[in-house]
Amino acid sequence: MLITLKSDNNTNANLFTNFMPEGLMIEPDSEVGLLNASYKIGGGYVIGTGNDNFQLRLGPENVLNELTVPAGSYADLAALTLAIQNTIHTHIGTLDEITQACYPTVTMSVAVDGGDNKKLTFSFKFDPIQNSFQNTALITDSARNVSGDPINAFVDLQMAGITNGGGGGPGARAAGTFYKTGSASTYALSGKGITVSGDGLTNFQPFPFGAIITQTGGAGPEEFYVIEFMPTGGCESLIGISANSALSADEAVLQLRTTVANEIEIYEYSDNTATQIAAASQSFVIGDRLRILVPAHHHDPDEPQAQTAIYQKVAADGTVSTFNFVQNPDRFTFHPNSRDIHPVWSVKTPRIIGQLPKVSILSLTGCVVDTGTSITSDGAAYSAGEVCTTTGGTGSGCEVLITSTSVQGDVTGFTILKSGNGYTAGDVLSLVGTWGGHVTSFLATLTVAVEPAVSNKVSGGGYTQGETITSTQYGISAVVGPTTGTGQIGALTITDGGTGDIPPGTTITFSLGQTPSGNPTVAATFEAHALDGQAPSIKAVRTSTLALNPSYAVMDRASYTGQEFIANEQGFRDLINLNSTPYTNTDDLMTFGSTDDITFNQRTTNNILVHLDNFPIKSKHKGGQGKAIASIPFGDNGNANVGLFHVATNWLVYHSLENKEVINANEIVVRLTDNEGALIQGIEHPVIIDLDLRPRTR
Repeated sequence: MLITLKSDNNTNANLFTNFMPEGLMIEPDSEVGLLNASYKIGGGYVIGTGNDNFQLRLGPENVLNELTVPAGSYADLAALTLAIQNTIHTHIGTLDEITQACYPTVTMSVAVDGGDNKKLTFSFKFDPIQNSFQNTALITDSARNVSGDPINAFVDLQMAGITNGGGGGPGARAAGTFYKTGSASTYALSGKGITVSGDGLTNFQPFPFGAIITQTGGAGPEEFYVIEFMPTGGCESLIGISANSALSADEAVLQLRTTVANEIEIYEYSDNTATQIAAASQSFVIGDRLRILVPAHHHDPDEPQAQTAIYQKVAADGTVSTFNFVQNPDRFTFHPNSRDIHPVWSVKTPRIIGQLPKVSILSLTGCVVDTGTSITSDGAAYSAGEVCTTTGGTGSGCEVLITSTSVQGDVTGFTILKSGNGYTAGDVLSLVGTWGGHVTSFLATLTVAVEPAVSNKVSGGGYTQGETITSTQYGISAVVGPTTGTGQIGALTITDGGTGDIPPGTTITFSLGQTPSGNPTVAATFEAHALDGQAPSIKAVRTSTLALNPSYAVMDRASYTGQEFIANEQGFRDLINLNSTPYTNTDDLMTFGSTDDITFNQRTTNNILVHLDNFPIKSKHKGGQGKAIASIPFGDNGNANVGLFHVATNWLVYHSLENKEVINANEIVVRLTDNEGALIQGIEHPVIIDLDLRPRTR
């Protein structure tokens, strides 16, 4: 009787059961012989005890760490390579954050020599540049405001190395809110990198580190602490490097400031005093990046080499201007390994919302106002603090401040920053972001409500064209345009929007008794609706940043480039074909790999024992009692061939089932093993076994 048995899938290719549609009535002492067998031999690599272990040292560690590749069968060299690489990356994630940042990537590649011959290459690169200037989303953190004041300035951050709630990894989250309500001469509470779970004051963490820049006229390349930003213009702002635990921007030892006139000022703080040093007050244009660089060499503590910081302006076209302070011998010097340092950034100019626009205000009509204006479409990829221009509608000049967004950057809150002119109620305006990342087809839109610039006007009397008049509140100044009748104001151009926040609908009253000309007899008043606002901000704050760790001073490059790799077990060395000696390196790059082509280790035998497990068969082989009915070849002697194989017996040998009674067999269990009794590794579905079942020959 011909019986054909077949595996179901790769998970049971070496141990499978076939259920018979009708029971087999097997007579006593029946015999079975193997007619044919076909099976697929796959490649692959087995990792287990004896070939899963190696040692690795990166950075300033004093000991080799023992790493273990997860045990299992890997279908191809690419899968095994990924497993080894993941093992290394997982280990790097447990090291100090400086080392993590120095080795952001560990690469491995498979090189094909020809045919299926392959070698594995390992590459460990000390590369802090890779971790510099990674993007981080802006977070406006209203929970950390001061005295209940609203958020009043915004920063677009691009930090690296900020830990997200203790979860580790670069490019996570940082707070970027600033509080400024008065006109005092101090900067706002400093912005700083903080953990999401921290309190924002004691759990600050970054100190900057590591881009490699060749200093003009210097020995270069050198490693520097780097912090930079892109001023948005029109406000007093600061980036600096602080060595004080409160991270006060005013007390940062190195400060690069900007003025409302878009000028650059350099201050250095020493002996409780911030001193403006020479060559300051140079101008910048929107799009320039300003940065501070501090040499980050770790010097001998017994012979500290004080070095001065480098201040630079980088134009949009990449042109670098370095501010030269050599002529100022009294300027502050910085000892790189004397303290932990932290990047800070701050805005001095208070947020001003509700100032009269500096135009002929009486002629403005169709001005967009907050009340009644609503979000029509929330768009995507916006940031809180972003100032958007607008397109569409019947007017021009409207600008919108985004005050809140969803996690995805959908607009959830806004303020009309500039009311514009000439719009019609119901106009739909598209918000054109200025911080990048927007897709034209996903712009947010607003349906607007409008008001005239002023209402309930009292044109006054006795005014003269050309005279300057001031308001009785808010310090507003204006120039009188053409008058009518007995000195009624026909046009009024605002020249100074004054101080303070003017609420919409406020009645503005101008004083009597103006000089040098005119003799107003009736005060001019109007109710203001068209308002302009200012949202002071700085953009693209970037720093190559690593977490504060008091056990490490400024990086000692020589110790961090020290690398060592040892394949502990002979099995691992043999599998990957590595040298038996350690691989060591003191340069930035350590690359090594297989000395010979890598071959499969999935097959440890050249023959297969075919067992029928649910019959009282007896066979003997090393490893115990078996139930084998045949032995068939498995690949070639080199264990290198893969693909579909077929075995047809030239001499059919029958094996007794040794059943003394009639067997009603509803299932047949096939087990394929090596001579040790272990299931065959490297065999794949489909496996087909053809058997001849017959009564015993008499």
